[in-house]
Amino acid sequence: MARPEAVNPGKAPVVLYYYPLSYYSQKVRMALLEKGIPHSLEFIDIVTGENYEPWFVQINPACEVPVLRHGTKIVSGSQKIVDYLEDNFIQGFTQLQPADRAGLEFHKCRYLREAIDEVPVEFITYGYFRHAELLEKIKVPDFVRKHLGDRFFQRQTQLARQIQKHPELRASYTAKLRRVEANDEKVDDIHAINGALNEVEAILDKIEEHLRMNTSVAARKDWWLCSAEFTIADISLAILLSRLYFLGLAQRFWSIATRPYLAIYYQRLNDRASYQKVAITHITTGDLISLGGSSLLLSYGLPALGVATVVGALTLAAVLFLKRRK
Repeated sequence: MARPEAVNPGKAPVVLYYYPLSYYSQKVRMALLEKGIPHSLEFIDIVTGENYEPWFVQINPACEVPVLRHGTKIVSGSQKIVDYLEDNFIQGFTQLQPADRAGLEFHKCRYLREAIDEVPVEFITYGYFRHAELLEKIKVPDFVRKHLGDRFFQRQTQLARQIQKHPELRASYTAKLRRVEANDEKVDDIHAINGALNEVEAILDKIEEHLRMNTSVAARKDWWLCSAEFTIADISLAILLSRLYFLGLAQRFWSIATRPYLAIYYQRLNDRASYQKVAITHITTGDLISLGGSSLLLSYGLPALGVATVVGALTLAAVLFLKRRK
């Protein structure tokens, strides 16, 4: 298949509409950083339902982040956006796929990326928010944990309100509401959540084997997942590992005893600059207090003292995180 003709990236600004702690937003943000694409960020607060505001729905009728604006071009969906960036920002930008599109490395990259992207991360995450015994495992302080579940299950109410207020956008809101209702109903089944985690086990077994095979060849001992270069498959894996860590699942999925090659990969990943700017695992209490001050913490009704390291303050850290990373 012929490669799409690239646009001149210098002629149009790139804007990412995103929520910093959104799994799918993180993939796009990491791709932008890895490719070295200048861009600006527009924070969309999905916790308070800003993604349901009419102005945003007109940009993306699916009511979801991330969305990329490149000049007058609008692209939504993390996979489509990353592919768009790769196909249109070529000369002078880092490429995130092996150059030989007929080669084994290219096809391995695409295969592993697709396999990782099939993991039902949103379902697993919301499942953890729904069930108290799972919510306790999430790597956040207690003051954040107690707000997580309720805030993320207000979506049906928010959408119903928007349908009444903005009947001209009823089709978009109704379609989103149906998806939310279906997801909220499914996450009540803790057995289904455990089944999804077993799917993660299977995917990570494949990843572990690929990493093991890389280290078995001297010329490949310093490879990432698919090649000597960091690729879109690595981005997908990086953000998946970040989310699993946030959910308290690191010990289950990549301890030295269970998947040693993945454990080594994860340690190496933590030294990567783009990962440090994007991953949930690099948000700290210092970010919250130094950027927002204790008054901001207290405005949420949260204690500002005695807080352990924060690695995923989904209800609070996004605005602060945005200010630091912009």
